[in-house]
Amino acid sequence: PNWSRSRSYKHRATALVAQPPRAHLRGVEVVDPKSILVNGLPSSLFGSTDAIISHFSKFGKIERVVADPIGIKPTRKGTKIGGLGLAGVRALITFQKANDATDALFETDTSVLGGSRMCATMHKSKFCPDYLKGKSCHRLDCVF
Repeated sequence: PNWSRSRSYKHRATALVAQPPRAHLRGVEVVDPKSILVNGLPSSLFGSTDAIISHFSKFGKIERVVADPIGIKPTRKGTKIGGLGLAGVRALITFQKANDATDALFETDTSVLGGSRMCATMHKSKFCPDYLKGKSCHRLDCVF
């Protein structure tokens, strides 16, 4: 018998058992049906979540809005998004109902607000690290 081969199988079996209970979900992205991510909002909306809420509340009740600036970084070939200067605002908008988020997605994607074209997608996130380890998460906004 080939003993080295059987040892490698035995080693693989113990390595699989030693993994956390949900380790196979590590690279999986989860779509949140109640949240949309809107890129390309005008830079004048940065710091003003009330204006974002007033614009998107026509689709339904909003639970939460998180707005981040999108920067521009100068490079040799032109500009690159994600650096210095304020190019626009990216907002994560969470609605109370999934149907409201879907309506907002279809109405908002490729529409223009304040002279800038918006791009909307469903929000995707990865699993919480504590959830992957089989523990309960202590963050208040964690959904896992």
